Amino acid sequence: MSRIQAKVYAQAILNLALEKGGLVEASDIAHSYDRLLESYNSIEHAEVITAFPLNEKDLQKLSHQLRKVRDHEVIIDAYTDPTIIGGIKIKIGTTMMDGSIRNKLESLRRTLLEDIQ
Repeated sequence: MSRIQAKVYAQAILNLALEKGGLVEASDIAHSYDRLLESYNSIEHAEVITAFPLNEKDLQKLSHQLRKVRDHEVIIDAYTDPTIIGGIKIKIGTTMMDGSIRNKLESLRRTLLEDIQ
């Protein structure tokens, strides 16, 4: 199924849901359908969290690196969270990689507390 055909079918489903009063469900349906189509085309989403926004060059570089690791296209959904202090957190599917400064400090704290006890 081509991407254009998929969009036509998705639009028809959304129109039907809207006609039947399912506006909230239509949004959920569209999101689920997009994810299924991406899965079919071997595309994954990576949730990337940094303390500060990444520029376009950094996003492209990270996407390229993740593509090498995952062996298919990865779309980055970038978020900022100043509480991680620095570094990066990446979640792809059920895999979580935490390279945040906050996580490293927490790990250091646990190690020091274990040494004290």
